[in-house]
Order: sequence, then C-alpha cells, then structure tokens
Amino acid sequence: MRLRHALLASFGTTLVAVLGVVLIAFIMLSQLTDSWTEMSTVIARRHQVTLRGALHLGYATQYFNRYLQDGGTDAERFTTELDALAGLLDAYGQAGPLGDEEQDLLDSAQNFVKLYRKDMQHIVALRQNSASPATLEAALQSENDKVLALALRKLTDITNARTETATTRINRQFQRSRLALLLAALLAASCVVIAGVRVTRSIVRHDTERSQAIDALQFEIGERTKAETELQRYRDHLEQLVEARTLELREANQTAALANRAKSDFLANMSHEIRTPMNAIVGLTHLLRRRANDAEQRDKLDKISDSANHLLGIINDILDFSKIEAGKLALESCELDVRELPASILSMIAEQASAKGLQIDTETAPLPTAVKGDITRLTQAFLNLAGNAVKFTSHGTITLRTLIDEESAEHIRIRFEVSDTGVGIAPEVLASLFEPFRQADSSTTRTHGGTGLGLAITRHLARLMGGEAGASSTPGIGSTFWFTACLEKAAQQQAATAAPAAEIDANAERILRKNFHGTHVLVAEDDPVNQEVARELLEDVGLVVHIADNGCAAIEALQHAEAPYALVLMDMQMPVMDGIEATRRIRANLAGMPLPIIAVTANAFGEDQKRCLDAGMNDFISKPVAPEALYGTLLKWLAGNPAERKPAPLAS
Repeated sequence: MRLRHALLASFGTTLVAVLGVVLIAFIMLSQLTDSWTEMSTVIARRHQVTLRGALHLGYATQYFNRYLQDGGTDAERFTTELDALAGLLDAYGQAGPLGDEEQDLLDSAQNFVKLYRKDMQHIVALRQNSASPATLEAALQSENDKVLALALRKLTDITNARTETATTRINRQFQRSRLALLLAALLAASCVVIAGVRVTRSIVRHDTERSQAIDALQFEIGERTKAETELQRYRDHLEQLVEARTLELREANQTAALANRAKSDFLANMSHEIRTPMNAIVGLTHLLRRRANDAEQRDKLDKISDSANHLLGIINDILDFSKIEAGKLALESCELDVRELPASILSMIAEQASAKGLQIDTETAPLPTAVKGDITRLTQAFLNLAGNAVKFTSHGTITLRTLIDEESAEHIRIRFEVSDTGVGIAPEVLASLFEPFRQADSSTTRTHGGTGLGLAITRHLARLMGGEAGASSTPGIGSTFWFTACLEKAAQQQAATAAPAAEIDANAERILRKNFHGTHVLVAEDDPVNQEVARELLEDVGLVVHIADNGCAAIEALQHAEAPYALVLMDMQMPVMDGIEATRRIRANLAGMPLPIIAVTANAFGEDQKRCLDAGMNDFISKPVAPEALYGTLLKWLAGNPAERKPAPLAS
C-alpha cells in the first residue's frame, strides 16, 4: 500500500512538475511568438519591399539611360518598373504601423517616383520632337533617381535597425525562458527519476518493438532503393527513346523536304511535258482555222481550241495552287489603274455571256487613278468570280462592282464583287466553297465541270494582298461573291491598265506582214512538231524562218548567217545545249550587238522566267503560245520604241 501511495505521490509530483514546465514554456513561447511575428511578417515584408524596390529602381534607371541614348521601347519598360516600385512602396506602408521619420521617408519616395516618371515623360516628348542629344542631356538636371535610391536606402536602414532591436528583444526573452525552463526541468527531473524505475520495464519492452520497427524501416529503405534504381534505369532508357525519336523526326523532315522538292520537280516537268504538245495543238488549230472554209470544220476547230484553252486553265490552276501550298507564290507591285479592271473582265467574259443571253453590268466607285498592286493576280481573282457567275447563271444579269471598302492616306482597300441571278447556293454548301477541290454540286450527275480550285485560289490571292474573300447567296434568287485587296496609293502617272497593248496585239499580224516581210528570224526549238508550228506561224506573216535543233546549232547559225537575224526565239529546254547556256554564250560572243532573244518555252514557272531574263534574254512567252501574243511580242521587239521594250512581268 505504501508503495502504491509512493508511486501515486511520485506520479502526482511528476505531473505537477511537467505541467509547470509546460505552462512556463507556453508563456515564454507566447512572448517569443509575438516578437517573432513582428520579425517574420512586418520586418521581413519590409525587407523584401526595399530590396525589390531597389531592384526595380535599378532596372528603371537602366531603361531610362538606354532610352535616352537609343530610344526604342525602353520608355514602356521604364514605366512598368516604376509602376512596380510604386506598388511596393504602397505595400511597405500597409505592412504595419510607421514611425514619423519612416512615414516622411515613404512619402518622399512616393513623391520622387512621380517626379522620376515626369522626367521620362519629358524625355519622351523631346525625342518625339527630334531633340538633339545636347538638348536631351540638358533636360536631365534633376537627380530624382539618386534621391529616390537614397530614400530607399534610408528605409532599408530603418528596417535593419528595427530588425536588430527585435532580435535583441527575442534573444533576451529567450535567455529568460531558457533559465526558467532549466529550473522547471530540474524540478521535474527529480520526479521523473522516481517514476523512471517504473518505466524501465516498459522501456525494455519498447526496445524490442523498436528493433522490430528498425528492421521494418531498413526493409522499406531497401525496397525504396530498388525502386529508385529501377526509375533511374527507366530514365536512361527514356533518354535513349527521346534521342531515337528525335532522329526519326529529323529523318522524317528530310524526307518531307525531299518529297516536296520531288513534287515541285514533278509539277514543273509535267507542266513542260503537257505544254509542249499543247503548243502544237493550239498552233496547228490556229493555222487550220485560218485556212478552213467549211463552216462545220471551223466549228470543230473552235471546239478544239476551246477545249485546249480549258485544259490550259486547269493546268494553270493546279500550278498556282501548288505554289500557294508551297508558299512560293509572290506578288508584284507595279502601278495600275484599277478603274479599268471591270472593263477588262467584261471583255473576257462578254462572248460567253452573249452566247447565253446574259446581260453584264458594271458599277465602279470613284477610285484613285493610280495604285500599286499585282494586276495579273487581281485580274485572275476577279475573272475567277466572273467566270463562275457566267457558268452558273442561265438567264438574267451579272453585275461587276468595284467599291471602296476602307481608305487611308497611304492605302486603299478595294472590294470587288460579282452578283448574279443564278440558281443560288444552299447555306450549308456555301461555307465550304472556298476550300480546295470543293464544288456546290460534286455528284456524278452535275451539269457544270471544273476542278474546284478557282475560289480557293481567289481566297489565297486575296489574303496575300491583305484582304479576304467570301460570298452570300439565296437559293433561287442569286449569289454575290467578293474579295478585297489592300493596295498602296501611288503618284497618278503612267498607271498600268488591266489589258496592256491590246490594240497593238490586234493589229500586230497585219503590221508584221506589211512592214517586216522578208525579215530573218532564228528559231531554236528541238521538237519537230513545234518547229513546224513556229515556221508556219512566222512565215504566215512574211518572216524568213531558220530552224536550229539546239543551243549549239543556234550559236553556229548566228556565227555563219548569210543574212543578219533580226530576232531569236529560244526554247529553254533542249538537248546538247539548253537555251539558258546558249543565250549566255551569245551575249558573251556578240557583246554589244542589240539582238533581241525571246524565250518561248513550256517551263512556265516564275523562277524559269527569271533564269531566262538573268541569262540575257529580253522577253518571255510561255507555251502554248497564243498567236496574237506571239505576233504582239515580235512587233514590240522588231519595231517598238527601245524605251518601251520591257519584258513581261515575272510570273509568280
């Protein structure tokens, strides 16, 4: 019984001692917590504010000096840094109560931020007025940045002093707490010793449990080590997989580039191979039409000519779309009179419209007489819309409109519209019409043909010219298709028209036959059929034609000619020596001789035309050759004013 009472007494004493230690520790901890709260919140926050404020001020000063020297966008960066600094100063004041000196310093810092901002505004105004460097330097008499930096430094000093004071107070409280805890611990220790005897047995038991826990922990550590080893092995394998995948992607990109190059080469080769026989078809059809007296024969020849032109249009659409997909379609920028474009489009579709009994109207807003743009692509886009209107309208009226969509001092955005009274288009079909190879009727029973590329090309051209394309339609009433183009305003002089030299082309054949009968012309062409076509077309207007099968033969013919040649028609792709190399050698051997060399080739890409002109050729005609265009070009170089002898614009 005594032992039990002793144990209860020792337990009660131990409990009282422990509770006393805990109470003292709680009181001391509360005091330390209050002091530490000020240290960890208010002081630490103000330390952070002053440090970040100094950093933002440094950046602002750097941007200020750079803007003073170079201008640029550093003024906006300066403003951003000052805004951040002003926000930090506000946060400094909101962090806790301030002393009088500290409040005055904060007010001064905020005031100097405003003054520093005004300095930058003054410098920006001077730069916008193109002030000299001396004026800029003279404007910088204030030292607001330095005063602001000094104010931040003083705020930092105050914060440091407050930190030292709080640290001293915390240390003093800590020493008192440690002494009180030591005394309480000594009292509690005496009680704990008494109770320690009783817990010895429990300790032995707990040692066994601890050993078991340690064994379990070691086992867990071993398992975790194995998992980390496996994870590292997986990471190494993942790096190998990433490297292998990167190599595969690189090879795929190279393969795609080679495939794209092969596609371009294939299209160029197919264009050449198709245009070469097309030239023979168009040329021979033209010659047969001239000599045919039977109406039925002329009708069939007209159908052959129309089919050839339709096939040529399909080829051109495919080539244009391929260049658009490859990002190789470039626009020209030359002066033009856009007011004449509707009349040009009208002349191109008038015959088809008249055959269907359609009325064509034009509406043109007051436009500048001269703008800069690509007349070829504007005509192509406008003609695509007009041609579709004629195709899908069986009766009624087609209206060509040219409107001002938006105008500024330097640019004008023009809206080209084509409205018809055709069958109209359903809304669900209209949304997809401008996608490649899409048509309103794609069934096998459709009544109208086409590749479905015209509208897609029109939209791409419009976007290249800074505009857009679209349509609106009501089934049974009609449709309106439109595109816009942003054009640069130009001086109102010598603007190119939409149909240049049309009058000359119409009379070129008669003028050549009358004024240049007996003139010697050299034709370098390797295809026998195209040789025959060229010979008959040229001899038909009285020219004397000499044929060379390749570039070498052309050079020899020029060197040993009995009569001087007035002009050379040069094919680009020939055996033995091509037209490019032949032209270079002709220009080198006949330096200074004003001999016009005109490329007549089935290579119709813009880069081919550029290669011909760079080699020394004077002009470029793509196959199949329209006889009127051939005669017009011959007349330009045989009889035109030298100042007017300019090559045709480069094809995009």
